[in-house]
Amino acid sequence: MSKHRTVVMNRLLLFAGQVFRLTPAWLWWAMAGLVFGAVNMVFYQELWPNTPAAEDFFKVLILASMAAIPLAVVQTVRNFARTLQSSFWRLMWQLVVTACFLGVCGVLLVLLFVGIWMW
Repeated sequence: MSKHRTVVMNRLLLFAGQVFRLTPAWLWWAMAGLVFGAVNMVFYQELWPNTPAAEDFFKVLILASMAAIPLAVVQTVRNFARTLQSSFWRLMWQLVVTACFLGVCGVLLVLLFVGIWMW
């Protein structure tokens, strides 16, 4: 049983390593922008009490980061699908890419409505 777990863990680690290598750099920048904007919005009164435009800036930063993250995830899945040798698995991952793209369209519509609601 423990040998089976080791094999499974090794495969998962190899998969995770490959996904991290195929992840675009701008995904990490978008995630950093999201965290930076969220921290500044939480501590807005303490950090920016005399700068009223800072709130709008961080709202835009958060919305832009939230819009970029799903697009980067789709690109990561597409990059992973291109590395596969088997045509069956490549087709399955292309279906995942299509589902992710449709999900991104829905997320971006929700973000559009949230952006309109915030202002």
